[in-house]
Amino acid sequence: MFNISPCDALLGSRHSSEANRQLVAELGGISSMVTCTLFARDGKCVQNAAQAIANVAYESHFAGSRCMAASADAAICSAISAVDLLLEDAFLEAA
Repeated sequence: MFNISPCDALLGSRHSSEANRQLVAELGGISSMVTCTLFARDGKCVQNAAQAIANVAYESHFAGSRCMAASADAAICSAISAVDLLLEDAFLEAA
């Protein structure tokens, strides 16, 4: 359903500037990341989507409020509760 490559591409592009974070928020990228976090079957894709959400919200009130409106907090909490913490310690670093 989801490919890892687009998630990897999103990881590096938004964290670099406020303009990139706002652009992702304005163009609806947050809802795609939330959907990926909730429904992707591949753990790496879920991890990348959760990290992308965190990067978008990082130090941006506008993007952070858009993340909250898209229920990104619930998606990340759901992903954290579903992960085996002993096997996937890298996921907690991302979240």
